Amino acid sequence: MTSKHKGSISAEHGLGLMKANEIHYSKSPEIVQLMASIKKLLDPNCILNPCKVLPQSVLH
Repeated sequence: MTSKHKGSISAEHGLGLMKANEIHYSKSPEIVQLMASIKKLLDPNCILNPCKVLPQSVLH
């Protein structure tokens, strides 16, 4: 439904554990990968909000 209306999944402090995998409903795979690359650059040890903004699968 969100994608159909051109909306996006978001939350005040990131997507959280329950919705991290739903980012693909509103963001292209390329954008998700870019976001993951930026996160890896700024947080290489994945200690800042681990698994809460991006799906774990794109972080490793």
